[in-house]
Amino acid sequence: MSVGSQLPNGAVEFTCERVTGQKEALCTFLYCTITSGFNLAELQNQPFPPVFTSTFNNGQNNLMRVPLGTVVNTGATITAGTTLVDSDVVYFKVGLQLADSENAIQGMSVSVKAALIFDTVNYTAIGQMSIKREGAEEAKITVHRTVHEVGQSIWTDLSG
Repeated sequence: MSVGSQLPNGAVEFTCERVTGQKEALCTFLYCTITSGFNLAELQNQPFPPVFTSTFNNGQNNLMRVPLGTVVNTGATITAGTTLVDSDVVYFKVGLQLADSENAIQGMSVSVKAALIFDTVNYTAIGQMSIKREGAEEAKITVHRTVHEVGQSIWTDLSG
């Protein structure tokens, strides 16, 4: 980027696609945080709330879009004649949750697509994550229920 450059209509989209024949994607997006280098410091001063949607009409948020508006690179390091590591870099930290799917098995690959969009230009990359299960996926749930009329407590163990 050059000194004072602007990139209009910026957005980043993350997509977790479904496996063929399934009614849901393998993951659901939870959040996105942005950190940026010195020349793009404006990105850290503004809130960019992500917009979550579902491509399957089931409420699963497998698509996350982060509208950025016009991204401005100040070029401050060039103007000052200095070099800072990652001064022109933007990092997006994305939180996601693995879906409770029959395909969420040990060693299965989960594809997450990331698209960087500026005006009519679209840069896309697909990353692969491998599922690693450690055996602690079962939850033990204990429900405490009180019967007020007779003054006694009943404990129910739903562990499985």
